Amino acid sequence: SRLALRGNTCIVALDGYFEWKSSPLPKGNKQPYFVYRKEEEQSLKKREPLLMAGLWTRVSTGRLDTPELDSFAILTTESCKQIEWLHHRMPVCIWDMDLAR
Repeated sequence: SRLALRGNTCIVALDGYFEWKSSPLPKGNKQPYFVYRKEEEQSLKKREPLLMAGLWTRVSTGRLDTPELDSFAILTTESCKQIEWLHHRMPVCIWDMDLAR
């Protein structure tokens, strides 16, 4: 991507994200699942953020009061084994060991 080549990469920090899965009955209903970073000795009050890889850009709005808008997209990849039952893809996660690179 041209954005990645220009260095327009970013890290998006979230508490988690929702993924929706169709339920068998009644037809058409979907069940929301909240996906978050799970640590063995982590309390709900001190949950570490889930870090995701993204690309950002600045676009013109064509308006005088707000001439530019910063926008971003989260990169996705194939799902890991833990959540492949929920969806076939997931955000690209950045783990603590990757931050030092």
